[in-house]
Amino acid sequence: MSRIKDVTNDNRGEALVDALDKATLAIAQGDAEGGTKGRKLYGTVRNWLTRYVDGVHDLQARGTIPGWTAGYLVDAAAPLIGRLDALIAQ
Repeated sequence: MSRIKDVTNDNRGEALVDALDKATLAIAQGDAEGGTKGRKLYGTVRNWLTRYVDGVHDLQARGTIPGWTAGYLVDAAAPLIGRLDALIAQ
C-alpha cells in the first residue's frame, strides 16, 4: 500500500492508505463491542471503504495508477464490503 503513497503527488494516496488503517481498527473495535455499537462501527467502516473505492477510481481517472492496479484494489475491497453488509444486517 505504501506504493500508492509513492506514486501520488498529493495526499490522495496517503489518505487512501490511512483510511484502510482506520477501517482495520474500527473493524476490530466492532468485533470487540458487538451488538448495536458493533454494527454502527461496521456501518462507519463500510462508508469509509465506499469512499476508498471512489478514491481509487479517482486516482485511475487521473492517470495516477493504472487500470489493473485500480481493479486489484477495488476487487480486494468488494468482499470486505459484502461481509460488512452481512454483519450490519445481523
